[in-house]
Amino acid sequence: MVSNIQQTSKRINELTQEIKSVQVYKERFLKQLKELDLQLSSGGITKLEHRRKLASLLKGKTNKEALNYYNVTLSNSYNEIKADISQIYKIIQPEKSTYIQFRGSKREKELPKTEKHLFAGKKSEIQGEFALSKEKEKLYMAELNIKEEDIKKFIKSQKKDSPKSSVLAEYTVYKTNPYSKMANTYLENVSFKLTKKYPQLLEPLFEALKLANIKLLSKTYLSIILFSTILAFPIAGILTFILTLSILKTILYAFLGSILTLFLLYAYPFSVINGRRKKIKNELVFAIVHMAAVAGSGAKPTRIFKLLADSKEYTELEPELRKILNYMNIFGYSLTTSLRAASETTPSPEFKELLNGIISTVETGGDIKRYLSDKADDALNRYRLDQTKYLSAISAYSDIYTGILIAAPLLFVVILAIIEKISPDFGTMTVNTIASIGTFVLLPFLNIAFILFLEITKSDI
Repeated sequence: MVSNIQQTSKRINELTQEIKSVQVYKERFLKQLKELDLQLSSGGITKLEHRRKLASLLKGKTNKEALNYYNVTLSNSYNEIKADISQIYKIIQPEKSTYIQFRGSKREKELPKTEKHLFAGKKSEIQGEFALSKEKEKLYMAELNIKEEDIKKFIKSQKKDSPKSSVLAEYTVYKTNPYSKMANTYLENVSFKLTKKYPQLLEPLFEALKLANIKLLSKTYLSIILFSTILAFPIAGILTFILTLSILKTILYAFLGSILTLFLLYAYPFSVINGRRKKIKNELVFAIVHMAAVAGSGAKPTRIFKLLADSKEYTELEPELRKILNYMNIFGYSLTTSLRAASETTPSPEFKELLNGIISTVETGGDIKRYLSDKADDALNRYRLDQTKYLSAISAYSDIYTGILIAAPLLFVVILAIIEKISPDFGTMTVNTIASIGTFVLLPFLNIAFILFLEITKSDI
Protein backbone atom coordinates (compact mmCIF):
# COMPACT_ATOMS: atom_id res chain seq x y z
CA MET A 1 0.00 0.00 0.00
CA VAL A 2 2.83 2.39 0.88
CA SER A 3 4.60 1.73 -2.44
CA ASN A 4 1.38 2.45 -4.37
CA ILE A 5 0.96 5.75 -2.53
CA GLN A 6 4.60 6.67 -3.19
CA GLN A 7 4.29 5.92 -6.90
CA THR A 8 1.04 7.85 -7.20
CA SER A 9 2.49 10.81 -5.29
CA LYS A 10 5.53 10.79 -7.54
CA ARG A 11 3.27 10.83 -10.58
CA ILE A 12 1.28 13.76 -9.14
CA ASN A 13 4.53 15.66 -8.58
CA GLU A 14 5.61 15.02 -12.18
CA LEU A 15 2.22 16.10 -13.52
CA THR A 16 2.46 19.28 -11.45
CA GLN A 17 5.86 20.06 -12.94
CA GLU A 18 4.48 19.34 -16.39
CA ILE A 19 1.57 21.73 -15.77
CA LYS A 20 3.99 24.45 -14.70
CA SER A 21 6.10 24.01 -17.83
CA VAL A 22 3.01 24.02 -20.09
CA GLN A 23 1.75 27.19 -18.39
CA VAL A 24 5.14 28.83 -18.96
CA TYR A 25 5.03 27.87 -22.64
CA LYS A 26 1.46 29.15 -22.91
CA GLU A 27 2.31 32.50 -21.31
CA ARG A 28 5.37 32.82 -23.53
CA PHE A 29 3.25 32.03 -26.60
CA LEU A 30 0.62 34.65 -25.68
CA LYS A 31 3.34 37.19 -24.95
CA GLN A 32 4.95 36.62 -28.36
CA LEU A 33 1.56 36.98 -30.07
CA LYS A 34 0.94 40.25 -28.25
CA GLU A 35 4.40 41.58 -29.14
CA LEU A 36 3.86 40.77 -32.82
CA ASP A 37 0.51 42.60 -32.82
CA LEU A 38 2.08 45.62 -31.08
CA GLN A 39 4.95 45.72 -33.57
CA LEU A 40 2.49 45.59 -36.46
CA SER A 41 0.25 48.30 -35.01
CA SER A 42 3.22 50.57 -34.22
CA GLY A 43 4.70 50.09 -37.70
CA GLY A 44 7.79 48.29 -36.44
CA ILE A 45 7.30 45.45 -38.93
CA THR A 46 5.43 45.10 -42.21
CA LYS A 47 2.40 42.90 -42.76
CA LEU A 48 4.55 40.44 -44.71
CA GLU A 49 7.07 40.15 -41.85
CA HIS A 50 4.22 39.86 -39.36
CA ARG A 51 2.67 37.05 -41.38
CA ARG A 52 6.01 35.24 -41.71
CA LYS A 53 6.84 35.48 -37.98
CA LEU A 54 3.31 34.45 -37.07
CA ALA A 55 3.54 31.37 -39.31
CA SER A 56 6.89 30.48 -37.73
CA LEU A 57 5.37 30.82 -34.26
CA LEU A 58 2.17 28.89 -34.98
CA LYS A 59 3.88 26.13 -37.00
CA GLY A 60 0.99 25.54 -39.38
CA LYS A 61 -1.75 26.01 -36.77
CA THR A 62 -4.25 28.79 -36.16
CA ASN A 63 -4.30 30.89 -32.98
CA LYS A 64 -7.32 28.98 -31.76
CA GLU A 65 -5.76 25.57 -32.42
CA ALA A 66 -2.52 26.51 -30.65
CA LEU A 67 -4.34 27.84 -27.58
CA ASN A 68 -6.65 24.84 -27.62
CA TYR A 69 -3.60 22.54 -27.55
CA TYR A 70 -2.28 24.18 -24.36
CA ASN A 71 -5.74 24.21 -22.75
CA VAL A 72 -6.39 20.54 -23.55
CA THR A 73 -2.95 19.54 -22.23
CA LEU A 74 -3.55 21.42 -18.97
CA SER A 75 -7.07 19.99 -18.65
CA ASN A 76 -5.83 16.41 -19.16
CA SER A 77 -3.08 16.90 -16.59
CA TYR A 78 -5.58 18.32 -14.06
CA ASN A 79 -7.90 15.37 -14.65
CA GLU A 80 -5.05 12.91 -14.15
CA ILE A 81 -4.11 14.61 -10.87
CA LYS A 82 -7.73 14.40 -9.69
CA ALA A 83 -7.83 10.70 -10.57
CA ASP A 84 -4.56 10.06 -8.73
CA ILE A 85 -5.77 11.94 -5.64
CA SER A 86 -8.99 9.93 -5.60
CA GLN A 87 -6.92 6.76 -5.95
CA ILE A 88 -4.82 7.72 -2.91
CA TYR A 89 -8.02 8.43 -0.97
CA LYS A 90 -9.37 4.99 -1.86
CA ILE A 91 -6.13 3.35 -0.71
CA ILE A 92 -6.11 5.25 2.61
CA GLN A 93 -9.86 4.92 3.28
CA PRO A 94 -11.24 1.98 1.27
CA GLU A 95 -14.94 1.81 0.65
CA LYS A 96 -16.88 -0.63 2.76
CA SER A 97 -18.33 -3.37 0.69
CA THR A 98 -22.08 -3.21 0.74
CA TYR A 99 -24.34 -6.11 0.08
CA ILE A 100 -27.68 -5.33 -1.45
CA GLN A 101 -30.42 -7.82 -0.78
CA PHE A 102 -32.94 -7.94 -3.55
CA ARG A 103 -36.48 -8.55 -2.49
CA GLY A 104 -38.43 -10.93 -4.57
CA SER A 105 -42.04 -10.43 -5.45
CA LYS A 106 -44.59 -11.68 -2.98
CA ARG A 107 -46.08 -14.00 -5.51
CA GLU A 108 -43.62 -16.37 -7.02
CA LYS A 109 -43.96 -17.35 -10.62
CA GLU A 110 -44.99 -20.95 -11.09
CA LEU A 111 -42.84 -22.90 -13.48
CA PRO A 112 -44.40 -25.57 -15.62
CA LYS A 113 -44.27 -28.93 -13.87
CA THR A 114 -42.24 -31.69 -15.48
CA GLU A 115 -42.94 -35.35 -15.42
CA LYS A 116 -41.23 -37.13 -12.56
CA HIS A 117 -40.25 -40.15 -14.60
CA LEU A 118 -37.97 -38.01 -16.80
CA PHE A 119 -35.69 -37.37 -13.81
CA ALA A 120 -36.21 -40.54 -11.87
CA GLY A 121 -32.48 -41.05 -11.37
CA LYS A 122 -30.66 -40.62 -8.09
CA LYS A 123 -30.17 -37.02 -6.94
CA SER A 124 -26.59 -35.77 -7.41
CA GLU A 125 -24.77 -34.92 -4.21
CA ILE A 126 -21.74 -33.31 -5.89
CA GLN A 127 -21.19 -29.71 -4.80
CA GLY A 128 -18.27 -27.47 -5.84
CA GLU A 129 -14.89 -28.99 -6.68
CA PHE A 130 -14.27 -32.70 -6.36
CA ALA A 131 -11.47 -35.19 -7.07
CA LEU A 132 -11.71 -38.50 -8.87
CA SER A 133 -10.50 -41.66 -7.27
CA LYS A 134 -7.48 -43.38 -8.78
CA GLU A 135 -9.62 -46.24 -10.17
CA LYS A 136 -12.06 -43.87 -11.93
CA GLU A 137 -9.21 -41.71 -13.18
CA LYS A 138 -7.52 -44.72 -14.80
CA LEU A 139 -10.87 -45.87 -16.21
CA TYR A 140 -11.61 -42.49 -17.82
CA MET A 141 -8.07 -42.20 -19.19
CA ALA A 142 -8.37 -45.67 -20.75
CA GLU A 143 -11.74 -44.82 -22.33
CA LEU A 144 -10.43 -41.51 -23.72
CA ASN A 145 -7.09 -43.07 -24.78
CA ILE A 146 -5.09 -40.44 -22.82
CA LYS A 147 -1.71 -41.07 -21.24
CA GLU A 148 -0.49 -39.58 -17.98
CA GLU A 149 2.48 -37.99 -19.79
CA ASP A 150 0.06 -36.10 -22.06
CA ILE A 151 -1.73 -34.63 -19.05
CA LYS A 152 1.57 -33.53 -17.48
CA LYS A 153 2.67 -31.87 -20.74
CA PHE A 154 -0.67 -30.05 -20.99
CA ILE A 155 -0.43 -28.76 -17.40
CA LYS A 156 3.15 -27.60 -18.02
CA SER A 157 2.13 -25.76 -21.21
CA GLN A 158 -0.74 -24.04 -19.37
CA LYS A 159 1.63 -22.84 -16.65
CA LYS A 160 4.09 -21.59 -19.27
CA ASP A 161 1.41 -19.66 -21.19
CA SER A 162 -0.27 -18.17 -18.12
CA PRO A 163 -0.42 -14.32 -18.05
CA LYS A 164 1.31 -14.15 -14.68
CA SER A 165 4.44 -15.93 -15.89
CA SER A 166 4.58 -13.83 -19.07
CA VAL A 167 4.37 -10.60 -17.05
CA LEU A 168 7.12 -11.77 -14.71
CA ALA A 169 9.33 -12.70 -17.67
CA GLU A 170 8.67 -9.39 -19.38
CA TYR A 171 9.63 -7.21 -16.42
CA THR A 172 12.52 -9.26 -15.00
CA VAL A 173 15.53 -6.95 -14.63
CA TYR A 174 18.36 -8.93 -13.03
CA LYS A 175 19.07 -12.65 -13.34
CA THR A 176 21.39 -14.50 -10.99
CA ASN A 177 23.72 -17.38 -11.86
CA PRO A 178 25.71 -19.81 -9.69
CA TYR A 179 29.05 -18.14 -10.42
CA SER A 180 27.85 -14.68 -9.35
CA LYS A 181 26.28 -16.19 -6.22
CA MET A 182 29.60 -17.82 -5.36
CA ALA A 183 31.47 -14.56 -5.94
CA ASN A 184 29.02 -12.66 -3.72
CA THR A 185 29.28 -15.29 -1.00
CA TYR A 186 33.03 -14.77 -0.57
CA LEU A 187 33.65 -11.18 -1.68
CA GLU A 188 30.42 -9.21 -1.29
CA ASN A 189 31.67 -7.38 1.81
CA VAL A 190 34.95 -6.53 0.08
CA SER A 191 33.00 -5.12 -2.89
CA PHE A 192 30.94 -2.90 -0.59
CA LYS A 193 34.06 -1.58 1.13
CA LEU A 194 35.80 -0.84 -2.18
CA THR A 195 32.68 0.91 -3.51
CA LYS A 196 32.52 3.17 -0.46
CA LYS A 197 36.27 3.81 -0.33
CA TYR A 198 36.91 4.41 -4.07
CA PRO A 199 33.62 5.65 -5.58
CA GLN A 200 35.27 7.88 -8.19
CA LEU A 201 37.55 5.07 -9.39
CA LEU A 202 34.69 2.58 -9.82
CA GLU A 203 32.06 5.03 -11.11
CA PRO A 204 33.11 4.64 -14.81
CA LEU A 205 32.76 0.85 -14.50
CA PHE A 206 29.30 1.07 -12.91
CA GLU A 207 28.18 3.58 -15.53
CA ALA A 208 29.48 1.27 -18.26
CA LEU A 209 27.41 -1.61 -16.84
CA LYS A 210 24.25 0.48 -17.29
CA LEU A 211 25.12 1.52 -20.83
CA ALA A 212 26.12 -2.04 -21.77
CA ASN A 213 22.76 -3.34 -20.48
CA ILE A 214 24.50 -6.13 -18.54
CA LYS A 215 21.90 -7.78 -16.29
CA LEU A 216 24.02 -7.72 -13.15
CA LEU A 217 24.16 -5.46 -10.12
CA SER A 218 27.27 -3.29 -9.92
CA LYS A 219 28.49 -4.80 -6.65
CA THR A 220 27.89 -8.31 -8.06
CA TYR A 221 30.02 -7.58 -11.12
CA LEU A 222 32.76 -6.15 -8.91
CA SER A 223 32.65 -9.34 -6.84
CA ILE A 224 32.96 -11.39 -10.05
CA ILE A 225 36.04 -9.37 -11.10
CA LEU A 226 37.74 -9.88 -7.73
CA PHE A 227 36.79 -13.56 -7.49
CA SER A 228 37.95 -14.30 -11.06
CA THR A 229 41.24 -12.44 -10.50
CA ILE A 230 41.96 -14.48 -7.37
CA LEU A 231 40.88 -17.71 -9.08
CA ALA A 232 43.10 -17.03 -12.13
CA PHE A 233 46.26 -17.02 -9.97
CA PRO A 234 46.27 -20.75 -9.00
CA ILE A 235 44.87 -21.86 -12.38
CA ALA A 236 47.57 -20.03 -14.37
CA GLY A 237 50.22 -21.17 -11.87
CA ILE A 238 49.26 -24.86 -12.10
CA LEU A 239 49.15 -24.82 -15.90
CA THR A 240 52.52 -23.04 -16.12
CA PHE A 241 54.16 -25.46 -13.68
CA ILE A 242 52.84 -28.48 -15.62
CA LEU A 243 54.26 -27.09 -18.88
CA THR A 244 57.58 -25.59 -17.67
CA LEU A 245 58.35 -27.24 -14.28
CA SER A 246 59.87 -23.90 -13.21
CA ILE A 247 58.84 -22.23 -9.94
CA LEU A 248 60.00 -18.77 -11.03
CA LYS A 249 58.03 -18.92 -14.29
CA THR A 250 55.03 -20.33 -12.41
CA ILE A 251 54.88 -17.33 -10.04
CA LEU A 252 55.49 -14.87 -12.89
CA TYR A 253 52.80 -16.28 -15.18
CA ALA A 254 50.36 -16.64 -12.27
CA PHE A 255 50.66 -12.90 -11.59
CA LEU A 256 50.35 -12.12 -15.30
CA GLY A 257 47.24 -14.34 -15.53
CA SER A 258 45.58 -12.52 -12.63
CA ILE A 259 46.42 -9.08 -14.04
CA LEU A 260 45.18 -10.09 -17.51
CA THR A 261 41.90 -11.43 -16.04
CA LEU A 262 41.39 -8.21 -14.08
CA PHE A 263 42.02 -6.09 -17.19
CA LEU A 264 39.75 -8.18 -19.46
CA LEU A 265 36.81 -8.21 -17.04
CA TYR A 266 37.15 -4.48 -16.39
CA ALA A 267 37.29 -3.72 -20.14
CA TYR A 268 34.44 -6.10 -21.06
CA PRO A 269 31.53 -3.65 -20.42
CA PHE A 270 33.26 -0.96 -22.48
CA SER A 271 33.68 -3.35 -25.43
CA VAL A 272 29.99 -4.28 -25.14
CA ILE A 273 29.10 -0.58 -25.22
CA ASN A 274 31.04 -0.10 -28.46
CA GLY A 275 29.34 -3.10 -30.02
CA ARG A 276 25.88 -1.98 -28.92
CA ARG A 277 26.53 1.56 -30.14
CA LYS A 278 27.36 0.31 -33.64
CA LYS A 279 24.44 -2.13 -33.80
CA ILE A 280 21.94 0.48 -32.58
CA LYS A 281 23.24 2.88 -35.21
CA ASN A 282 22.59 0.27 -37.93
CA GLU A 283 19.09 -0.55 -36.66
CA LEU A 284 18.09 3.04 -35.94
CA VAL A 285 17.89 3.99 -39.63
CA PHE A 286 15.11 1.50 -40.32
CA ALA A 287 13.52 2.04 -36.91
CA ILE A 288 13.06 5.77 -37.63
CA VAL A 289 11.42 4.94 -40.97
CA HIS A 290 9.15 2.49 -39.12
CA MET A 291 8.30 5.14 -36.52
CA ALA A 292 7.53 7.72 -39.20
CA ALA A 293 5.18 5.28 -40.95
CA VAL A 294 3.35 4.47 -37.71
CA ALA A 295 3.14 8.15 -36.74
CA GLY A 296 1.71 8.93 -40.18
CA SER A 297 -1.27 6.70 -39.35
CA GLY A 298 -2.11 8.95 -36.38
CA ALA A 299 -0.79 6.70 -33.59
CA LYS A 300 0.29 8.24 -30.29
CA PRO A 301 4.01 8.32 -29.39
CA THR A 302 3.52 5.71 -26.64
CA ARG A 303 1.88 3.38 -29.14
CA ILE A 304 4.75 3.91 -31.59
CA PHE A 305 7.36 2.73 -29.08
CA LYS A 306 5.24 -0.27 -28.08
CA LEU A 307 4.76 -1.39 -31.69
CA LEU A 308 8.49 -1.20 -32.37
CA ALA A 309 9.35 -3.10 -29.18
CA ASP A 310 6.78 -5.83 -29.91
CA SER A 311 7.89 -6.24 -33.53
CA LYS A 312 11.09 -8.11 -32.43
CA GLU A 313 12.88 -6.71 -35.51
CA TYR A 314 15.37 -4.52 -33.63
CA THR A 315 17.35 -6.74 -31.27
CA GLU A 316 19.68 -4.07 -29.84
CA LEU A 317 17.16 -1.23 -29.93
CA GLU A 318 14.43 -3.25 -28.18
CA PRO A 319 15.94 -2.96 -24.63
CA GLU A 320 16.08 0.83 -25.02
CA LEU A 321 12.43 0.91 -26.14
CA ARG A 322 11.46 -1.37 -23.24
CA LYS A 323 13.06 1.09 -20.83
CA ILE A 324 10.77 3.86 -22.09
CA LEU A 325 7.68 1.63 -21.78
CA ASN A 326 8.69 0.43 -18.30
CA TYR A 327 9.22 4.00 -17.09
CA MET A 328 5.65 4.85 -18.17
CA ASN A 329 3.82 1.60 -17.33
CA ILE A 330 5.59 0.56 -14.12
CA PHE A 331 6.92 3.80 -12.61
CA GLY A 332 4.12 6.02 -13.91
CA TYR A 333 6.39 8.59 -15.56
CA SER A 334 5.06 10.93 -18.21
CA LEU A 335 6.18 10.51 -21.82
CA THR A 336 8.75 13.32 -21.77
CA THR A 337 10.18 12.22 -18.41
CA SER A 338 10.50 8.63 -19.66
CA LEU A 339 12.23 9.73 -22.85
CA ARG A 340 14.61 11.97 -20.90
CA ALA A 341 15.50 9.14 -18.48
CA ALA A 342 16.07 6.68 -21.35
CA SER A 343 18.25 9.15 -23.25
CA GLU A 344 20.60 9.38 -20.26
CA THR A 345 21.29 5.62 -20.22
CA THR A 346 21.56 4.81 -23.93
CA PRO A 347 25.02 4.14 -25.43
CA SER A 348 24.01 5.49 -28.84
CA PRO A 349 24.42 9.26 -29.42
CA GLU A 350 22.15 9.01 -32.49
CA PHE A 351 19.30 7.47 -30.46
CA LYS A 352 19.84 10.06 -27.72
CA GLU A 353 19.55 12.83 -30.32
CA LEU A 354 16.31 11.30 -31.62
CA LEU A 355 14.78 11.11 -28.12
CA ASN A 356 15.77 14.69 -27.29
CA GLY A 357 14.22 15.83 -30.55
CA ILE A 358 10.95 14.05 -29.72
CA ILE A 359 10.98 15.65 -26.25
CA SER A 360 11.43 19.13 -27.73
CA THR A 361 8.69 18.51 -30.31
CA VAL A 362 6.20 17.29 -27.70
CA GLU A 363 6.95 20.05 -25.19
CA THR A 364 6.73 22.85 -27.77
CA GLY A 365 3.56 21.48 -29.34
CA GLY A 366 5.20 20.63 -32.67
CA ASP A 367 4.10 18.09 -35.25
CA ILE A 368 5.55 14.68 -34.32
CA LYS A 369 4.65 13.25 -37.75
CA ARG A 370 6.63 15.90 -39.59
CA TYR A 371 9.59 15.59 -37.23
CA LEU A 372 9.85 11.80 -37.66
CA SER A 373 9.36 12.10 -41.42
CA ASP A 374 12.23 14.61 -41.67
CA LYS A 375 14.42 12.43 -39.43
CA ALA A 376 13.65 9.38 -41.59
CA ASP A 377 14.71 11.20 -44.77
CA ASP A 378 17.87 12.46 -43.09
CA ALA A 379 18.72 8.99 -41.72
CA LEU A 380 18.23 7.32 -45.11
CA ASN A 381 20.40 9.90 -46.87
CA ARG A 382 23.13 9.46 -44.27
CA TYR A 383 22.85 5.66 -44.58
CA ARG A 384 23.28 5.86 -48.37
CA LEU A 385 26.37 8.04 -47.96
CA ASP A 386 27.86 5.62 -45.42
CA GLN A 387 27.23 2.68 -47.74
CA THR A 388 28.86 4.53 -50.64
CA LYS A 389 31.93 5.26 -48.49
CA TYR A 390 32.08 1.64 -47.36
CA LEU A 391 31.93 0.33 -50.95
CA SER A 392 34.78 2.63 -52.00
CA ALA A 393 36.77 1.44 -48.96
CA ILE A 394 36.08 -2.21 -49.87
CA SER A 395 37.41 -1.64 -53.39
CA ALA A 396 40.62 -0.22 -51.89
CA TYR A 397 40.87 -3.18 -49.49
CA SER A 398 40.48 -5.62 -52.39
CA ASP A 399 43.48 -4.05 -54.14
CA ILE A 400 45.51 -4.33 -50.93
CA TYR A 401 44.48 -7.98 -50.49
CA THR A 402 45.42 -8.79 -54.09
CA GLY A 403 48.84 -7.21 -53.67
CA ILE A 404 49.78 -8.55 -50.23
CA LEU A 405 48.06 -11.94 -49.98
CA ILE A 406 47.95 -13.12 -53.60
CA ALA A 407 50.79 -11.55 -55.60
CA ALA A 408 53.32 -11.33 -52.75
CA PRO A 409 53.10 -15.07 -51.78
CA LEU A 410 53.61 -16.06 -55.42
CA LEU A 411 56.67 -13.83 -55.65
CA PHE A 412 57.85 -15.21 -52.29
CA VAL A 413 57.64 -18.81 -53.59
CA VAL A 414 59.52 -17.93 -56.78
CA ILE A 415 62.31 -16.19 -54.84
CA LEU A 416 62.64 -19.14 -52.44
CA ALA A 417 62.87 -21.57 -55.36
CA ILE A 418 65.70 -19.51 -56.88
CA ILE A 419 67.51 -19.21 -53.52
CA GLU A 420 67.23 -22.98 -52.95
CA LYS A 421 69.06 -23.64 -56.23
CA ILE A 422 71.83 -21.22 -55.25
CA SER A 423 72.12 -22.15 -51.53
CA PRO A 424 69.84 -24.63 -49.68
CA ASP A 425 70.57 -22.95 -46.34
CA PHE A 426 69.46 -19.40 -45.54
CA GLY A 427 71.16 -18.32 -42.34
CA THR A 428 70.34 -20.76 -39.54
CA MET A 429 67.26 -22.18 -41.32
CA THR A 430 66.79 -24.09 -44.52
CA VAL A 431 64.72 -22.77 -47.41
CA ASN A 432 62.17 -25.57 -46.94
CA THR A 433 61.66 -24.51 -43.30
CA ILE A 434 61.11 -20.88 -44.32
CA ALA A 435 58.64 -21.97 -47.02
CA SER A 436 56.74 -24.16 -44.54
CA ILE A 437 56.50 -21.32 -41.97
CA GLY A 438 55.28 -18.90 -44.62
CA THR A 439 52.72 -21.37 -46.03
CA PHE A 440 51.29 -22.85 -42.82
CA VAL A 441 51.76 -19.97 -40.34
CA LEU A 442 52.22 -16.57 -41.96
CA LEU A 443 49.62 -16.80 -44.76
CA PRO A 444 46.77 -18.16 -42.53
CA PHE A 445 47.58 -15.55 -39.88
CA LEU A 446 47.47 -12.69 -42.42
CA ASN A 447 44.18 -13.96 -43.91
CA ILE A 448 42.54 -14.24 -40.49
CA ALA A 449 43.80 -10.77 -39.55
CA PHE A 450 42.40 -9.34 -42.80
CA ILE A 451 38.99 -10.97 -42.19
CA LEU A 452 38.87 -9.53 -38.66
CA PHE A 453 39.81 -6.12 -40.02
CA LEU A 454 36.94 -6.29 -42.53
CA GLU A 455 34.48 -7.29 -39.79
CA ILE A 456 35.57 -4.40 -37.57
CA THR A 457 35.28 -1.84 -40.35
CA LYS A 458 31.96 -3.33 -41.49
CA SER A 459 30.36 -2.87 -38.07
CA ASP A 460 31.08 0.87 -38.22
CA ILE A 461 28.60 1.34 -41.08
